[in-house]
Amino acid sequence: MLPVMVVILSIAMFVLLTGGLVSVMVTDFLQGLLVIFGTLAIVGFIVYAVGWDTLFEGASSARVGESKIDPYDQSEIRSFNFWFFMILTVNRLYSFMAFPTRQGYDAAALSPEEARFSRMLGDWMFNVRAFVLMLLPIAAWVVMHHVDFTDTAAAVQRSVAAIGDAQVQKQMTVPLVLAELLPVGLMGLFVAMMVGAAVSTDNTFVHSWGSIFVHDVVEPIRDRPLSEQAKLKLLRFATLGVAVFAVVWSYFFPIGEYIFMYFQITSSIYVAGAGALVIGGLYWSRGTAAGAWAALTTGLIISFAGIILRLIWPYVPVLAGSGYEAFPINGVWVFFIAMGSSVAAYVLVSVATCRKPHDMDAMLHRGNHADPYAHLPRSMFNLRALKPGSRWTVVLYLTFVGLIFGTFLAGNITSRFVEIPDTLWINFWQVFVAFLLAVASIMAVVFLIGGIGDIRRLYRLLAQRGPSPSPHSKEEKVHA
Repeated sequence: MLPVMVVILSIAMFVLLTGGLVSVMVTDFLQGLLVIFGTLAIVGFIVYAVGWDTLFEGASSARVGESKIDPYDQSEIRSFNFWFFMILTVNRLYSFMAFPTRQGYDAAALSPEEARFSRMLGDWMFNVRAFVLMLLPIAAWVVMHHVDFTDTAAAVQRSVAAIGDAQVQKQMTVPLVLAELLPVGLMGLFVAMMVGAAVSTDNTFVHSWGSIFVHDVVEPIRDRPLSEQAKLKLLRFATLGVAVFAVVWSYFFPIGEYIFMYFQITSSIYVAGAGALVIGGLYWSRGTAAGAWAALTTGLIISFAGIILRLIWPYVPVLAGSGYEAFPINGVWVFFIAMGSSVAAYVLVSVATCRKPHDMDAMLHRGNHADPYAHLPRSMFNLRALKPGSRWTVVLYLTFVGLIFGTFLAGNITSRFVEIPDTLWINFWQVFVAFLLAVASIMAVVFLIGGIGDIRRLYRLLAQRGPSPSPHSKEEKVHA
């Protein structure tokens, strides 16, 4: 796998180093279109191949306590259970704007309003696409357990058995089912989607962390600012260093659990502490730098300890003989523990070290300290202050979120008083999935048309701006 990882990262670095953030944004847009249209094509074929009724009826045949259609009958599922989704929900709220991989996109917006709408539309599409992609593992489970797919299931089981690692076997079942079901063209499309998604994720992450290192680590400790040419050169070396670090880390700290759990535990190294900084810094006048360092350090130590314990657990006799074959705390729980500990560290250290509360109005440019953008709407939910097109976008978005949240509340309340039969759950999921497929199809077309228009506008603005000043110009020498 190491050569594959090096090749993918090399492609990402080529795109980044030859074109910078502009090439990253344009290629990510194209990759996003490929993924959404490819997802709709692949999901449509899988539904056709498995059968609409077979898909939902087959999912209802799971054992009691491990239901695939009744979210209130999953008591026997150890990892992806009620607490998993609750912690994930807390994570989304806590880490909002804390994970820095979007900073390039947010900073590139023409105005605060466009930055808000970019995030809103991006999150909307991401969530719809994630809902639609849920059909793939459900379809794979049905194929592996339904009597109509005995031969396909046997072929997949033979391929899975050839994989030496038990954890990898679990995570390769869905790709191997897709390999058996998808025809040549769609299988190639699926591979292209995965490669494109990997490249776009890598170049975005590498650019973000490299930029943060240069702007937030190197520049603050210098006595004088870097010239633009020196900053550009340092940024290229920083992004290359991040890519090398990613290869080394992945080689020495391999995935030892479900991929999503691994994402949680590795991201918590930074986010567990950073979330406390964002929330405390924006909404609490007594937060201090010492409290911030305490939160970041606490999150790093606990998260890294969780990674190390998971790796060494089977090889340490005292740990292996404790009654657990593997480290008993999964990545989501490690994140939750690190998050709570970081918040406690931030609050306690800030209270102990704060001598005078901050002037929050001055820090956030409010009131008498209003910034030049004070005339713009402070919230995208101030509908009267928005343009008609933006206003309708917000209304549709809030309607979609309201429907999802309302369905969630209705399901929770109803299940407390009435036992919902599987037949009703099947009908619900058929309607819900059909609704999501329709929304995803409409959004794909809207993103295609609107995205092409925005790309054209981007290139017009770049042409009007003209080339960047030469590093040997008079202004550059004065700045240096």
